[in-house]
Amino acid sequence: MGIQGVVVKTPMSIDEDLIRQIGTYLNFKKGKYIAVLPIDTSNKLILGKLRHFSTHVEVLFNDTALNQCWRRYIIVKELFHLLMSKDDEGITEDIDKLVDGLFNASFGFSDDIDHEYLAVLFAADFLLPYSLTQDKIKDPKITAAQIAEEFLAPKNIVDLLRIPKHIILRDEAYMDLDIKHEIIPA
Repeated sequence: MGIQGVVVKTPMSIDEDLIRQIGTYLNFKKGKYIAVLPIDTSNKLILGKLRHFSTHVEVLFNDTALNQCWRRYIIVKELFHLLMSKDDEGITEDIDKLVDGLFNASFGFSDDIDHEYLAVLFAADFLLPYSLTQDKIKDPKITAAQIAEEFLAPKNIVDLLRIPKHIILRDEAYMDLDIKHEIIPA
């Protein structure tokens, strides 16, 4: 039996309620919270990161390097890192190894690379829900830019989901689920 009647607004909302629900899911102690904050840095390679404190977790995004679509994506990706982390520490210790693995698509060799790859895919799936986008992603008449604009997601992420391997993986992952998203008009 599948999940039915899931109602979403598009583009997906990244609001205080979502962030509060993640904190609740993670069983944050009373008073601990998640803060989403911009950082101003000239380092264009660091687009987002997590910082853990005893009272809160900071989800940081590079405000000078990101447009609205990328900002939304990076915030969601960092929130997924938080959901997947096993403790209150960050998961990536060797940035050079991580970046090298991502650029060379050599996943499967370390927890850092696997963790990053999963966060990338989870964030893409959140912003581009399967039942609303898979047919569009498969349709060569619809451009990646059109999908990106409709869902306020980075075009590069739509392109990632258009890779045949990812189309197959998404179809297989959702094959047995009966998820129907209903779009609420703005």
